[in-house]
Amino acid sequence: MTAFAPEFTANALVPSSGLPAWARPDPTSHLVGQLAPGLAVQVVQQLGAWAHVLTDTGWSGWVDGRALAPIAPHGAARRHP
Repeated sequence: MTAFAPEFTANALVPSSGLPAWARPDPTSHLVGQLAPGLAVQVVQQLGAWAHVLTDTGWSGWVDGRALAPIAPHGAARRHP
């Protein structure tokens, strides 16, 4: 049996200021990186204001989910005024 990872599907964008990422959903935990402005990420879990995000390279970390901008999935209908 072969295990496989689910396909990456971006559902949020990092804000224009970038976003720090932590190892756990705790600001006293280890800071693991800084996400680049405009980076598309996949939110795979939410815990309160925290979001566990995944990048298209497989990297993951916890960020302030309130700062992420949601993006519509491909094929979603858009409303026109």
